[in-house]
Amino acid sequence: MTAPDTNEILRRAEAGDAGAQYALAAMYAGRKQTEQSRLWLERAAENGHADALFTLSSARLSGVDGLGADTTAALAGLREAHAKGSLAALRMLAALTAAGRCGGAADWRGALSMMREAVDAGDAPAKREIAALLLGRDPQDADGAHLLGEAAQRDPLAAALVERRRRRGRASLGALSLDRAFGKLAGLDCAPDCAPDPIPEREVICGRPRIGVFRAAAGGDLCDHLIGAALARLERQEIVDDAGVSRVHPHRRAMGAALGFGHLDLPAAYAGLLMARLAGAPHIHGESVMILRYQPGDEYRPHHDFLGPDEPDLQTRGQRVRTALLYLNEDYRGGETHFLAPDIAFSGGRGDILVFDNVDDAGAPDVAARHAGRPVLAGEKWLASLWFRDRPYMR
Repeated sequence: MTAPDTNEILRRAEAGDAGAQYALAAMYAGRKQTEQSRLWLERAAENGHADALFTLSSARLSGVDGLGADTTAALAGLREAHAKGSLAALRMLAALTAAGRCGGAADWRGALSMMREAVDAGDAPAKREIAALLLGRDPQDADGAHLLGEAAQRDPLAAALVERRRRRGRASLGALSLDRAFGKLAGLDCAPDCAPDPIPEREVICGRPRIGVFRAAAGGDLCDHLIGAALARLERQEIVDDAGVSRVHPHRRAMGAALGFGHLDLPAAYAGLLMARLAGAPHIHGESVMILRYQPGDEYRPHHDFLGPDEPDLQTRGQRVRTALLYLNEDYRGGETHFLAPDIAFSGGRGDILVFDNVDDAGAPDVAARHAGRPVLAGEKWLASLWFRDRPYMR
């Protein structure tokens, strides 16, 4: 295959060709030339290029590449991209709708309607996302197995998930009825006035600090999807020092990726909604779901999740009053979540959700909630974490 002529792409881009402008933006992004990449991305978006509109909107949601977070402009860009045929934009709008980030309350059924449109259009990632929800609800779900098998023909992550299911002896084929499939997913609504299907009981671990666990609250296929969605974006995790500056520190050794607004899909939105429901916290008070990977020797030394009085984020976004942890796998040794004051070491099973308070009944930081992630001794530990503030958390 002949490599594209950069001079020819530049000539076409300067002449107003939106496709060439988008290609040029991608080329500069690959070279880490952020300013040039953004310039051509914005030009392509102004000229109505659907993929450019989607990419620019995702960046605006995340506040990356020098762009300030701008939800209003991002949503408008996503809607325009969808109108021009972008199914990726439709999937993201579905996730944001489910999470209540489209200017209204969380709307699970509205999100499912959007995903049905994407699935009907043959979109492989949409089929994979719906399969993750169905199989997370029931690992033997025939509709979910069928959709995942279809998605695997064109979607690498779906193919990897099919292989993972095969190794566990799970079926990869099955009959399909989309009406039946989406009807089952309607029961996963985690709105406060709905009863999620199903909802586990809380098992009390400790009274002070207040710690409880919901066993097998999330299905294994959902957990596998969350791991796969984060893999390509993992970065070394940092800590925030007393001056409010994030930096790499030996106190915390782990890789992680936030499934935030600019990288949100429907399974991640559902995981956040479920964690919020079980934590008894408004979902809109939650930060982004963070996927964490701890390899052998990795740990998070004793720390508090609450914010200190001098941290700037405390004044602007509120206190971290509660933490929810979703354990995504169990094929490792070590890595216990250790609460030091009550001396409780918790090893979660796959799908367990641990919830604990970071403040006392009066809302003051609770030093008894000091905890650590013990070193992993063998294998890899995967975890999804979600912090909840005492007020709505917006970017």
